[in-house]
Amino acid sequence: MKYKLLALLLCCSLTLFSKPARVIRVIDGDTFVIETGERVRVIGINAPEMKTEYGEPAKQHLLAMIEGKTVDLEPDHVSKDKDVYGRLLRYVYLDGVDIDKKMVADGYAIAFLKYAFDKETEYKAAEATAKTASLGIWQHAAADHTSPHFPVTAIIAIAVIAVLLVLIYFNRRKK
Repeated sequence: MKYKLLALLLCCSLTLFSKPARVIRVIDGDTFVIETGERVRVIGINAPEMKTEYGEPAKQHLLAMIEGKTVDLEPDHVSKDKDVYGRLLRYVYLDGVDIDKKMVADGYAIAFLKYAFDKETEYKAAEATAKTASLGIWQHAAADHTSPHFPVTAIIAIAVIAVLLVLIYFNRRKK
């Protein structure tokens, strides 16, 4: 009897914290819309922006896993309920699989450590595994030892600006 009561209490507490919701649209690799129209920002990860090299693959990976499916959304004990943009901050589970962690482990997102959250250690370990295996965003970073989040175009732009500044400086000195 004692174990049945404990099991019932555990099941009830899980349903209080977790909310099932159907995903109707994936916006990018860490944000989606549920059937109520609310936007959900996945806790603990940061996927590449859509304008970057890995933005679309990250979106497609999340889309393939959850779009059109009913997921369980669970709040974090440390994070706020919503971010500054009004998006729900949630862990996402599909059939018991932590989708947030899977995005990191598959190399389509990084562990987002700017804000504290319950699963920091797990997500850091998942990121380290993805880096070691050169998955997703880490496939080129392993070869050239650069961060995957600093695009080559930014490096070229900085070099061009530096050259222009040098030319302006020397042009002014001649006058």
